[in-house]
Amino acid sequence: MTIYSLTQLNKKAYQWINGLSDHDAQFIVLHDIKIRTAKQKLCTFRNFNKTAVTNFNLQLSYESWEEVLLCNDVNTSFNKFLNTYLRIFYASFPTRISQESSSAKPWLMQGIKISCMNKRKLYLIIRHSEDHNKKTYYKRYCKVLTEVIKCAKRNYYNNLIMNSNDKTRTTWKIINDNINKDRQQQDISYINIKGSITRNNQTTANTFNDYYSSVPQLLSENHNESNALNNKQNPVNNLHNIQKQITPLDKLQFVSPKEIENVVKSLQTKESHGYDEIPTKVIKQSISYISSPMAYICNLMLSSGVFPNRLKFAEIKPLYKRGERMDITNYRPILPTTDQYYQLQTNITNCRPISLLPPF
Repeated sequence: MTIYSLTQLNKKAYQWINGLSDHDAQFIVLHDIKIRTAKQKLCTFRNFNKTAVTNFNLQLSYESWEEVLLCNDVNTSFNKFLNTYLRIFYASFPTRISQESSSAKPWLMQGIKISCMNKRKLYLIIRHSEDHNKKTYYKRYCKVLTEVIKCAKRNYYNNLIMNSNDKTRTTWKIINDNINKDRQQQDISYINIKGSITRNNQTTANTFNDYYSSVPQLLSENHNESNALNNKQNPVNNLHNIQKQITPLDKLQFVSPKEIENVVKSLQTKESHGYDEIPTKVIKQSISYISSPMAYICNLMLSSGVFPNRLKFAEIKPLYKRGERMDITNYRPILPTTDQYYQLQTNITNCRPISLLPPF
């Protein structure tokens, strides 16, 4: 603790003679005091209101998708489709910036606020009163207000859980909010790469990418070395043998626009998104305008056996688990959300080869 004199602060102290005691009070007048305030957190969002969605669908209805339908290359066709879709998406749903809500009590309605103010007024009245009836009324008022607040909390949190698609996650979020557990994301400022510490973000990201992409190969090599089973019992070898017997791609049933619409409608309605920021909610509302080009791309993919490169991208977040923070092996790769088009393509593809597998 640092103690400053009045001279250092360049302030003056004054004596206040109160006339009530032999001890006079002293007070200090401070001017131009800068009070530190908490930094307001800003967040970005896109407003998917009814008007914006209607305008988005209207812009999609003007597209003929001729460039997509006339292309015979999977990657080129999908890139043209996605670029057009994203251009209209970003124009219809621009990014907005707002301050994060600092309200720690979202259940606090206006009626409860008024009741709390009335409670304060009642307290000021009965504080120096000897009236027993007023004190009894105040205690009864406090008891009723406490029950109302409990009921408001219960109803608010019950509605959150009942209307949530992931009730377990919502429940834990409510628990963490009520115990003031703030899970702040800790950035990886530096990492140990082959004995040298680097603070370059791009180098760190590339190192994590190389490490996570090499893990499956390392696991496969370790499995082959430690597996004492013969080739017939080895599940990896069995899978390779089955793939050789799968019906050729040209005999797979083609995808129709109606099937695309049915698959999209079966997806859960969420506002989560992948790296392209397109949520399932928007795709479901616009699927009737893009089902034809999507069906064409799926058929092109099935006939050529090529999966679009752009759907192989994902946003991976390293999650620290335990041990030394500078060691990349102590971070687990987390995929928060997958790209919605990737999920659609895989659902279409997976429903076909299963029926064509040879019997075991």
